[in-house]
Amino acid sequence: MNILNKLFKVFTDSIEEGVSKQEGTSNRRGYATYTCKKPNDLESIQNFMERYVAFDVETTGLNSKNDRMIEVGAVLFENGHIVETYSSLINPGIKIPKEATSVNHITNGMVKKAPTEDVVCAELVKFLGNALHEETPICAHNGEFDMSFISQALMRQGYDAQIVYLDTLSLSRKIIQGLPNYKQTTVAKHFNIKNKQEHRAVSDAEVCGDILWKLLSIKKDEEVKKLEILEKSKPSPEEMEVCAFIQDCILKKGGDNKFLGFYKNGNRYIDISYLYSFLRFKFAKKGKYIIVDRQLSDVSSYKVEPCTISEGGTDFIRVYFNNPFELEGLSDSFYQTYKKSRNSALEYFEFNKRAESEHRKSLAMSNKLTIKAMKSLLKDAKNREYHTTNNESISNKGSEENLSVKDIAINPKHNRVPLSNVKNLNNERKAFEEGYPLWEKGDSLRKEGNLEEAIHCFELARYHGYDAPVLYESYAKAYHAIKDYENEIDILNEGIVRLKHNKIHVGRFEARRDKAVELYMKQTK
Repeated sequence: MNILNKLFKVFTDSIEEGVSKQEGTSNRRGYATYTCKKPNDLESIQNFMERYVAFDVETTGLNSKNDRMIEVGAVLFENGHIVETYSSLINPGIKIPKEATSVNHITNGMVKKAPTEDVVCAELVKFLGNALHEETPICAHNGEFDMSFISQALMRQGYDAQIVYLDTLSLSRKIIQGLPNYKQTTVAKHFNIKNKQEHRAVSDAEVCGDILWKLLSIKKDEEVKKLEILEKSKPSPEEMEVCAFIQDCILKKGGDNKFLGFYKNGNRYIDISYLYSFLRFKFAKKGKYIIVDRQLSDVSSYKVEPCTISEGGTDFIRVYFNNPFELEGLSDSFYQTYKKSRNSALEYFEFNKRAESEHRKSLAMSNKLTIKAMKSLLKDAKNREYHTTNNESISNKGSEENLSVKDIAINPKHNRVPLSNVKNLNNERKAFEEGYPLWEKGDSLRKEGNLEEAIHCFELARYHGYDAPVLYESYAKAYHAIKDYENEIDILNEGIVRLKHNKIHVGRFEARRDKAVELYMKQTK
């Protein structure tokens, strides 16, 4: 053969090879891949819901390389509705084992005159269309199994494919909690989806498609709610300027912002956190204030007032400000509380490896500030016109100007036994076993409005040695409800003494007691 003939043969062979790739002839082995996708956000969920193909196969066995498909079913869904279906038995060219027939009820006789794999693949390629080029997703229950069989068949017949699929088995496990198992029949029953003919490909595919629609609908609702929460948790531009200033203070002192985040909670406080919330401020009608630890902060140059019980009680104090730059004098306090939170966070991340990745998805981290964004916000803050707070009700000395419990004389009337007569003072376990049920009963009565009976139960719980913080809190709430402020003050004084080792609860009790003192003085006037 001369050189020209050889070149012509190479040229024609290359053309024939190109045709075989398109038409799926057996002259070459194709290359088919499949990738499982997860709907991670509202946009991807919406895209998946618009158009997908539900898919199912019945096979001679479990090995996609050695076994063969004996039936295939594909159903095209658009916006949750069936648009088109494809279904065919397949003559596998090998005998169907009895074990397979016992499951899918497809016999050798049923497939004897059925089309062979090459014919079905050609028809299936036309039906699937762009689903073989990652444009329309395919779904299947335990999709790895179905995708492995279809990809092997396509490759045997010389077809190339890049398939994106969604696995309704793994999605069901993630989205639906508490099912005994996650077989397709169980999930279908959960959604009240009926299967016309179980273990037949097209019927199973229809059910799979209906399941996917239900799952994506649930996921979509969850994402919408998540976005709503995310939007509500986002501080305003002016609030973010305060966040930027605090972050800048921390960075200037050698801190980092790797896990520093900000979010607005349900009570409109802005929480500043490093995994754990360590600072909080609020833009209230009365004015802007930040809550700081009284012991760590020099507040002599600020207008301040006591915190409420929910804000931390007497251990913390409100510091009022007009613009963030006025908070420069508190930068040391910011850094100290940040450092404590950061150390705790890093210890926890070391102990719990998954916590770090989970925290990255948190509300606080969704409002994380880059250095560039921080500088931009600080620039905006310098150019902003601030309204000055001139509320005379804000004290310059905080709680020092308020009436102290030492300034009043109370004479509470009650039936409580002296502490010296309380049982189980040296037996904490017995005190809990005997006293806890009485407190629990009393607190239920308190919530129902039976306050006198509730107080009687609390006194019995106390008599048996129960001294948990919840007892004194319930006691105080009951007395507060009947406006017996003398007894509220008295029982809180006892709680403060008995729980002096518990700084958090002592601070809360002191704040509650200060409020009771204020109300008692108004009552006596």
